[in-house]
Amino acid sequence: MSQNQSMWSVSQVAMAVRQVLEQGVKPFWVKGEVSNLTIHTSGHVYFSVKDAKSQVSCTYFNGAQQARSFHMQDGMEIELFGSLTYFAPSGRTQIIVRDLRPGGVGKLQLEFEMLKKKLNDAGLFDPKRKKRLPLFPEKIAVVSSANGAALHDFLQVLNRRFPGKEVYLFPVAVQGEGAAKKIAGAIHRCNLLDAADVIVLTRGGGSIEDLWEFNQEHLAYAIADSHIPIISAVGHEVDFTISDFVADFRAPTPSAAAELVIKSRSEFSNDLNSKIKNLSNNFDLKLYALKQQYVKVRHRLMLSNPEKKLQMQSQHVDFLQVKLVKAMEARLLYHSQLTANLKQRMKACSPDLERHRTELKSLEARLSIAFKNHLINKENKLKSLSKNLELLNPQGTLDRGYSIVRYKGEILHSSTEVAQADIIDIRLAKGSLTAKVEGKTES
Repeated sequence: MSQNQSMWSVSQVAMAVRQVLEQGVKPFWVKGEVSNLTIHTSGHVYFSVKDAKSQVSCTYFNGAQQARSFHMQDGMEIELFGSLTYFAPSGRTQIIVRDLRPGGVGKLQLEFEMLKKKLNDAGLFDPKRKKRLPLFPEKIAVVSSANGAALHDFLQVLNRRFPGKEVYLFPVAVQGEGAAKKIAGAIHRCNLLDAADVIVLTRGGGSIEDLWEFNQEHLAYAIADSHIPIISAVGHEVDFTISDFVADFRAPTPSAAAELVIKSRSEFSNDLNSKIKNLSNNFDLKLYALKQQYVKVRHRLMLSNPEKKLQMQSQHVDFLQVKLVKAMEARLLYHSQLTANLKQRMKACSPDLERHRTELKSLEARLSIAFKNHLINKENKLKSLSKNLELLNPQGTLDRGYSIVRYKGEILHSSTEVAQADIIDIRLAKGSLTAKVEGKTES
């Protein structure tokens, strides 16, 4: 060794290597697979990042909270930002990490959860803002791929349940960059044209990458801003997208969306029969309640003899009769109009409904006859009761030649209740008299 050559210590060598690495290599992003992960109690994270051929040690000071936020573990693909350095005590090159995030599917999942929380905080998932589906939609819009299996499944089930419904297709790409803007545009056009009573947004299943366009924020706001109710049927039953959470209803499959958008003919028929049955039951219950009320009124009349109360109660009975007739006529008119409306809507569906229309006419006729018979019976009962009330009227007793004698406003029942020279009032069938007691006989 020449005398002019200097002797380096190991520490000097380590320092030189460190300076070369830190000054010669700028901070960078790198992705790889996590191995040998240790989250220390101090809050620091130690691990290696590797690919098929190499691995590099990494240290993330105070990074424990961020690592735990996305459940960092061995074997996970990550992306990290940091700078190279040389750790002299162990003699190894390492990366000092400044930022860390999941890579691949993990990254998308993290973005999904962050957007989901943001939109939820903004109120887009609030059930109060969601619209109800129409009971009988005349026009149905489908936003989907024109060649996709999802559209085929939806139409097949819809035609089986209710053939002949108007379906308008808004064909769009449902996968790949830019698809979300096209889907949002289709929703906007459908609202602008008022082209449908309900919109079905659908596509088949796939990976999170395949469904990613349905997790875009601008599409979520397009769904929320729609004045037409939207059903989201994206992916399979286990798949969830942001569109599912924002939409007014979520269907697990395209076929389920067809079942949700409209009832089958048999379901409509069953509902109609159920409403007719309920109408009949409510009619009977109303009549029974009025009968009970009438019995109570009659009982009170029997207990109260004064003429004025009798007249008032009789007037009240007349009022109840008029009110009952008007209420029943209004209710019958309402349900007749409802039946006519449903018949008109279902008219274009199928000639098979002719039997239901015949049954409806028969039921209407039976209901009308039953209603008239009920009214006739009630009127006869009211007439009979009115005659009985007339028999109990004190005026009838007076008309037969009797009179009512009062002293100081009270009815006299015995001559002992007055003295000679007292002034008494005598009510006759026609008119009244005032008399003075001249003499009396006590029996």
